[in-house]
Amino acid sequence: MANFIPRGQLESNIENKVPDKAAKVLIHCASGVRSAFAAKTLTELGYADVASIAGGFNKWKDEGREWRTPQTLTPEQRN
Repeated sequence: MANFIPRGQLESNIENKVPDKAAKVLIHCASGVRSAFAAKTLTELGYADVASIAGGFNKWKDEGREWRTPQTLTPEQRN
């Protein structure tokens, strides 16, 4: 399961999204820097199986790995 948690809200939202501190948690960002800091924070919060994608999403794309643009909702669909 994937969860989006902005870095600025990680500490206050992680336990609601991932209550099991033994669960595998994989973090990514664009470059791999913010996700590395987030992984360190989660480890400090007691999460035992945390990893950050080295190089982030940009490296993923540069290596030619599969990805697609997420579907977005129209304003009418959001309401």
